[in-house]
Amino acid sequence: MNLSIIEMEIESYDDTINTLVTTGFIFSIKYKKYIISVHHDMPIKYKNIKVTFDSFSFYTHVIHRPIWNELVVLDFPDTIDYDCPIYCKGMKLSLNKNDKLHASYISKIKYRELTQIPYYGFPWDYSSLYYKILFKDDCDKNKSGTPIYDDKKRLVGIFSKREDNIGYIIPSIYLQKTFERTDNDNIYIIEDKNITKVNNYFVNKERKIYYPSLRDYIDLICYFLLEGDKNKKEIVITDKEMKIVDYKIFTNILKPNFSTKIYINDDSIKVNFSLINLLKSNNKTNKVFTLLRLMVKENTDMIKLTDFNKIISL
Repeated sequence: MNLSIIEMEIESYDDTINTLVTTGFIFSIKYKKYIISVHHDMPIKYKNIKVTFDSFSFYTHVIHRPIWNELVVLDFPDTIDYDCPIYCKGMKLSLNKNDKLHASYISKIKYRELTQIPYYGFPWDYSSLYYKILFKDDCDKNKSGTPIYDDKKRLVGIFSKREDNIGYIIPSIYLQKTFERTDNDNIYIIEDKNITKVNNYFVNKERKIYYPSLRDYIDLICYFLLEGDKNKKEIVITDKEMKIVDYKIFTNILKPNFSTKIYINDDSIKVNFSLINLLKSNNKTNKVFTLLRLMVKENTDMIKLTDFNKIISL
């Protein structure tokens, strides 16, 4: 399988030019080619993205950069005449421990469990699901954006990151939902702690619900984050009362809010998770907490540039 090298320029709060370099692959849906990779929650620029297969390069743009998961979908221009393999043998949405997994860069992978990691690395309930895998041999070529597949060449997921001999894969259900979803620019949720059943599935004492696509139990909040969308409703039961409820946006409720962009006006900068992740990637995690404290003190997420520059330069 030919994998591409993808270079995405990252937005910045100063004149620094940084690039996120990942691996990607071609996937076909409804006879249209796309390039799939990951954005690592970074505020990437949506245009002039360089894609390189071997010695062949071209520029493209973002089709989907979901705020609710770590994937990025790039356009594969119809005008490109390049004979490269297309990974188009479908998806496998669920895993069990007997499944054999493969990747182009490593020979032995063992599936361990379905786990969850909080959005943007913060300790709260809003999490994404990942397949946790064990690397059974030494390999330093852990390129994010690489496809993981089964014996039948079905896409299981997209490799995200590695910690020692443990790796994390974004399940293919996230790619499927990214294409199906009407609104990828917001996070949708149903906030009701008294829900005991959603559609035909009960919520157990651990607040987990069976998710048939994954053939596993997942946190109710993860279910809503996967299924939520614009103008979508769910049938729920609360205290033995059945009702139909709407998914609601909570993207703008939190401070700092979720965002895919760095926002600066004439004299202020917005403290959102794009900015926080950018600071963390620049080894300025300690500055983040100073910014958050200032945000609480000033009761606003718009911080004066003079104050911001002073904080990050300390």
